[in-house]
Amino acid sequence: MEKITIAGRPVIHLYGDESPHGSMVYYHGWGSSAESSIFRGGIFASYGFDTYLPDAPYHGQRQSPDLDIGEDIPWRILMDLVQRNNDEFQDIQDYLKTDAIYLSGHSMGALTVGMVLKNYPVQGGLAMNGAFDFVALGQHYGLKPQDLEGVDLPLEDLASYRGKVLYMANGGQDQSIPAQIQESFYQALVDSGVTNCHFSLFEDVGHVVTTNMLDEGLTYLLKEDK
Repeated sequence: MEKITIAGRPVIHLYGDESPHGSMVYYHGWGSSAESSIFRGGIFASYGFDTYLPDAPYHGQRQSPDLDIGEDIPWRILMDLVQRNNDEFQDIQDYLKTDAIYLSGHSMGALTVGMVLKNYPVQGGLAMNGAFDFVALGQHYGLKPQDLEGVDLPLEDLASYRGKVLYMANGGQDQSIPAQIQESFYQALVDSGVTNCHFSLFEDVGHVVTTNMLDEGLTYLLKEDK
């Protein structure tokens, strides 16, 4: 493990003796950090991925008095951070200098996976406890569609997911991000002709990442990506 910077932003880099499957960029959730995601990053590295854990804006080493990250989540601000993660990915892509890049993330990080996967030529992604229909998720939290002005919406360009491997997993008892929103997005993908995607519902799981999710997701990714 080493701590590096990419375009001046802190990133934790985890790697093994070799990384036959390319690079993995893991995005943490609201109130978390790259530091607290090292265990998950280590799992990706042990599977043969050159793994990078960036801190989201206002999180971890990027904390700022301008925004207090608390338990009460301001959802419009969270969506702004997802958009910033997406925009900053260009610097990560330029740094890695490889076409074999995969994404993974939990919660806010999973929303980031949905947006980055749509906008960049990456290989695939693992999204845990996310919802790519940002309008439906916003409405769940009292936002109107116009409140998401300036936020890129994955549902508006389903064709951009073709040819990319996507695994989605949600907890059936998740009180933060309702699993049915992601399941509906998955069905929309399938209906639009996207084939390399999978959705799993973990019935008795809340808003957490389980080792079963990671194992099933990585197994699917490595099996489907030719």
